[in-house]
Amino acid sequence: MTKRRLGRMLDGILAMVLIFIMAAAITFAQLQSEETVKDADQLEKEIVELKGVEKYVEIFKANIEDLDYAAGSLDAASEAIDSGDTEIAKAQLEKAGTFLAPVKDSMNEYISEMAPVINSLCPVSELTIDQAKVPKTQTRMYKDSKIGFCSLACPATWDDLSDAERDEKLKKVVSQETFENMFQQEQKETPE
Repeated sequence: MTKRRLGRMLDGILAMVLIFIMAAAITFAQLQSEETVKDADQLEKEIVELKGVEKYVEIFKANIEDLDYAAGSLDAASEAIDSGDTEIAKAQLEKAGTFLAPVKDSMNEYISEMAPVINSLCPVSELTIDQAKVPKTQTRMYKDSKIGFCSLACPATWDDLSDAERDEKLKKVVSQETFENMFQQEQKETPE
């Protein structure tokens, strides 16, 4: 093989290596820009989520204050019971109730907006739903649990059902444990 021919072969190999390196560099640059776009999209989603969470941080701070006041009223009621003063005890219990009511309401609001639905099947149609992506318009709160539906028509149908009919439908689409927990929670909230 002549030097000239060897030189041309080396030039050809070198050219192919350079083309390969350039192609790899371009591909890498494209991947980096796609990741940057994905990262920017993800960051934007996280910012939107954080703005939604900020609202609840303020609500939770207010709830902590209300819980502190309620605890003070419950302590005062306990002391009144110990001293035999049922009128003061009753008044303090009622006062505690007024502090606890908005806490419960705000927690239900938080659950209705932020918590995932408890069911993976629509209780009306029994079709599969994506628990993490059910729009708010396709949910209902029932027994302090967020129920999801497969379409806009199903919540309206659900609203027309009696509690007994709702319970029967839910029993088919949630785990036995989840179903029982709903009733335990309801029994805790029902005054005797």
